[in-house]
Amino acid sequence: MNDGSLAGLRVVEVEFDSVEAARSFEPPDWFGEEGTGGPAWSNCELAASARLVPEEQGETR
Repeated sequence: MNDGSLAGLRVVEVEFDSVEAARSFEPPDWFGEEGTGGPAWSNCELAASARLVPEEQGETR
């Protein structure tokens, strides 16, 4: 789980043993939006966006 400006964001990664298993996978509702391949969802971008809010709830970064 994240805190600060990313509070509530869950990043879920799923790996499969085969292409067939991946194709038949049905994610649960709580997975939310698919972000695979989206540049805004990369770890680097998420970290950079978290730093854009210098003070939150008394924290300094």
